[in-house]
Amino acid sequence: MKAVSVKTNLIFVLCDVGRMYFRLFFDKISSIFNLSFLLCEFYWSKTTKMIAEAVSNGLKTARYAVDWVNNGNTAEQALNSQQYDLVLLDLGLPGQDGLQVLKHLRQEKNNTPVLIVTARDDLDSRLAGLDGGADDYIIKPFDLSELLARILCCPASPKWTKHAIVK
Repeated sequence: MKAVSVKTNLIFVLCDVGRMYFRLFFDKISSIFNLSFLLCEFYWSKTTKMIAEAVSNGLKTARYAVDWVNNGNTAEQALNSQQYDLVLLDLGLPGQDGLQVLKHLRQEKNNTPVLIVTARDDLDSRLAGLDGGADDYIIKPFDLSELLARILCCPASPKWTKHAIVK
């Protein structure tokens, strides 16, 4: 096996892991993988709208294609009409709770990786999300570098793995 070598600019993400810092160097992922994300993030005030916009803009700056919806019903419509590589799912969505969106997604046998992004920090909510089929769970507030690191660690879809190693 030999690793793929692609000449692109590097993005540096500093991740705080316990007391140790690791610098992850990775190629501009979207230029290799063409990854598209569905960001399901509700905002109820100017402040939370700014946060949702910052997350969306941060992902776009990291060269991901991002569609942003702000309620559960629109999220389901988007998931039924387009294939995404990852879903970033808030649990507190109006119209339909994020857990319901996740439940319907998994009932449809859709295995798109789901990263729950929520302020619900209690153990029961985390377990409900993970038991419901989410691949990871991140609690707000978070640093964008942590979100990007978690995106990289999401379960390998065929798109991720087929480009990572050449046999």
